[in-house]
Amino acid sequence: MELLRLSKFKLQLRALIAEVRELKESEQSTKEQHQISIQKHKKTEEEFSRKISELQKELASSQEIQRRLETQVQYLQDENVLLDNKQKELKATIDCLLQSRESFLSHYEDSTCEMRRAIEVRDKKLSVLTEKIQTHMSLFESIEKESISTKQVVDNVQRLVSEKEDVGIGWIEEETGPEKICLLEKKLRSNNEEIRRKDTDISELKEKKSLSMKEGIIQNLTAEKKALFFEARGLEIVLQKIQEAVIHMNAGDQKVYLSVVNAQEECPTMSEEKNDRSDDMVQESREDTPSRDTGQGAAENTGSPICQEPISAVKNPSQEKRNLNSSVSEGQCSPSVHHQQLESESSTTDEGTVDNPVQVR
Repeated sequence: MELLRLSKFKLQLRALIAEVRELKESEQSTKEQHQISIQKHKKTEEEFSRKISELQKELASSQEIQRRLETQVQYLQDENVLLDNKQKELKATIDCLLQSRESFLSHYEDSTCEMRRAIEVRDKKLSVLTEKIQTHMSLFESIEKESISTKQVVDNVQRLVSEKEDVGIGWIEEETGPEKICLLEKKLRSNNEEIRRKDTDISELKEKKSLSMKEGIIQNLTAEKKALFFEARGLEIVLQKIQEAVIHMNAGDQKVYLSVVNAQEECPTMSEEKNDRSDDMVQESREDTPSRDTGQGAAENTGSPICQEPISAVKNPSQEKRNLNSSVSEGQCSPSVHHQQLESESSTTDEGTVDNPVQVR
């Protein structure tokens, strides 16, 4: 019985030892697994801590980005407010520019109409003056014909005198009497006096002719100078208003302004063509005068300073234009006063040119 108990006990002991061994092995395996799990847990904790630090960094960077974005949004809101204010100001300026453009266009149309009227009036006056110049030239031609006829008479008288001298010499040779010789000498003296008187009349007629021509040229030049002066003044006023309007212009209005300026530049070219036309008329009138009056005209120019000034003005029209451009800024006058003065000057020139042919006659 005891042996059985001992065997059972041994068996139980062996079983317990086996269980203990199994338990130790399982415990070791569990310890190893636990250590492995601890190591894995440490690794995971390290990874999680690393991820947490990265996430914290990302969170800080995202917060900074959010702050920057908030500041940018605030800036954009401020800029939007400023742009709204600028848009309102630009609308106001655009309205002002449109009003100024309308006023400028109306004023420009009025000024162009006035300039066209002035140019038409000037063309009419120029046509009238050309007709009067032609009439005066016809009068001068008639005077030249009369002078030629008087010269022919003088030549005939000289021829008769020479014939009478030959006859007198023949009578002296024939000793036909001193009384006839005295009569012939008296006739010769009277004929010489008549010749001298006619020569003086011819010279006076030539002087009056040259003076009347020069006075007509002077009056035409002074009238044209004053007309150009007042036209330049009107253009200066228009340009001042244009400059005031151009200061507040945008790109669209500047294109309109350039087109207006191109249209305005055609007016000075028209006035220059009129001046060239008047200069050509004066030159033709000077060329129509006979070549034999050049000596007397030079003597009169050297003798009288009044005649030298208009001739120099005729010879130097470019200098006259420069003096006119320099004197534009000295006075102001309206277009109506300009027309009145032109009419008064044309009437005075007409009276002067009409009086001179009467004196010549």
